[in-house]
Amino acid sequence: MSNTEVRMTNYAEFKSAVKAFGFSVNNFYDIQIGIVPNTPLYTELLGQNNTGLENFSQSNLLRLYTDEASMPGVQMSTGEYRITNTPQLKYAYGAVFSEMNLSFMMDADSNIKNIFDLWTNWIYNYSVGTSGWSRGGGNRFRTNYRDDYTVDINIVKYEKATSSEYNKVIGDARRGSAGQGSFSNQDILPDSSKIGSRVYGRNKFNKAVPTHITTLFKAFPTNIASVPLSFGETTMNKLSVGFEYETYTTTAINGTDSSQHVTDAVNGGVLF
Repeated sequence: MSNTEVRMTNYAEFKSAVKAFGFSVNNFYDIQIGIVPNTPLYTELLGQNNTGLENFSQSNLLRLYTDEASMPGVQMSTGEYRITNTPQLKYAYGAVFSEMNLSFMMDADSNIKNIFDLWTNWIYNYSVGTSGWSRGGGNRFRTNYRDDYTVDINIVKYEKATSSEYNKVIGDARRGSAGQGSFSNQDILPDSSKIGSRVYGRNKFNKAVPTHITTLFKAFPTNIASVPLSFGETTMNKLSVGFEYETYTTTAINGTDSSQHVTDAVNGGVLF
């Protein structure tokens, strides 16, 4: 107990810590669902009419329309033991990963809903037997190969360039290279030149700095929530999708720009 600090912290210390490390905000993130060309899943989606996959590929529809996400957690599996008269003790023997949930704003053409309908039917042919590998009906109610329907998903967490000392250093370094540290008002509001550029033209928006990334390996949708409809108040339809996955890696990013390679500080190596 002689080394235990009992002095109460004060506001000056709290202010100093906030100035140095800032706070993390929940609305700076990006989701990258790895449906990539030349894979069985991509070919299956592209092979169906009106899937919206061409639009998805060109405009990152799933990426743009994701309005809520969750960074997955982990629960340690534990057992109990006792040694003679000791208290009941616990030990860890495994890990259980939580489900990862994404919520999408539904587009008016139902492209996003259609993608997940086709994806889940590609996993397990529960429909009429006319889709992809089961075309012809011979493989109805059978499961496809797991490697053919799983993808990797990246959840990239960003922070404002001025939110912490670490980000300030990055932001300052990037601002020194041809204005790479900030967006102009025209980048954010393309029509701003028509609404008084002399007033708004000098505004600058700091670029977000990537600080953390979670990569889910071999993920696939397991729970497509129902979409409620009613004659009541008009609201935007949303589609909630739960994903299971084999494993994941989570790490702080050691890098200065999301366009450069970033290093996984936990597992080593380059993430992307």
